[in-house]
Amino acid sequence: MFHFTVGALVSGALLLTIYFILSGKRNPVDYRRWIQLNRLVSQKDFEYLLIDIRPEREFERAHIPTAVSIPFEKLISSLPVENMFLTIIVYGGKGNQPVRAARYLSSSGYFNVTCFGSVSRWKGELARIGYKGDKHIEYSEKGRADFPV
Repeated sequence: MFHFTVGALVSGALLLTIYFILSGKRNPVDYRRWIQLNRLVSQKDFEYLLIDIRPEREFERAHIPTAVSIPFEKLISSLPVENMFLTIIVYGGKGNQPVRAARYLSSSGYFNVTCFGSVSRWKGELARIGYKGDKHIEYSEKGRADFPV
């Protein structure tokens, strides 16, 4: 039993090393850390999906920039994207729902899912949504952007 366990661990470590060497990644990025997620949100050249699983009302009050609102109940009833290799980061409110959502996405076949945790861990500015007439307005400290509804 001991030899099998050690062999399995060594094989797993070897496979991970080969994967990261072949994919060009020496150190995988840890989006559970605020500084790494902030870098991701700040750049425009990398495709990812940042999912806020809180209720839409909470999302409208304040959310991490670039996040999309997919409340937990909707997320577990349908998958968000077809690209199973897309980097997906999930966050929410207090409790274990973000962890459950990330586990659900991973068990559904997505390869690169990370749980950031609670929105309260975010140290940067938060975006806010409001409505004016027929326009959707997203506010942040940098200004606002108007989008047709």
